[in-house]
Amino acid sequence: MASSIQDLQTSIAIQEHQIDMCEKMINEAQTDEERERWEERKREHEEQIRDKEERLEREIAENDERLDELARGRGTTP
Repeated sequence: MASSIQDLQTSIAIQEHQIDMCEKMINEAQTDEERERWEERKREHEEQIRDKEERLEREIAENDERLDELARGRGTTP
């Protein structure tokens, strides 16, 4: 659905911002331990983005299929 696609896009944008913040914190980290924690959080956000991008691609493909079905249905209706 369109709202689902929009929700995924919004969620991806938020996580991209969170990655930017993690990078800032990595650069400002005072200790190796602190830096490692922020790097781990960044990796988690990157993984979540990949998962959401895959879901987004599936949603778009499903919507395209539905549109094609509707278009074919309209073409055969007298």
